[in-house]
Amino acid sequence: MELFFRGGEATGGGLAAAYRTVAEASGARFLDAASVLPPGPVDGVHPDADGQRRLGEAIAKVIAS
Repeated sequence: MELFFRGGEATGGGLAAAYRTVAEASGARFLDAASVLPPGPVDGVHPDADGQRRLGEAIAKVIAS
């Protein structure tokens, strides 16, 4: 996957901050998925079943707040 995503961390690093700014400006809730789960173990991008569960639980907390 390195071939397809080389440099992805550097270029994507500012996306969470940008999305947070847009969410705050529009009154929407925001969750930085990278803050609750690491890159998936299979391809370094997509979460495995445990990661999906952790993300779902984090989303549920945001919705409930």
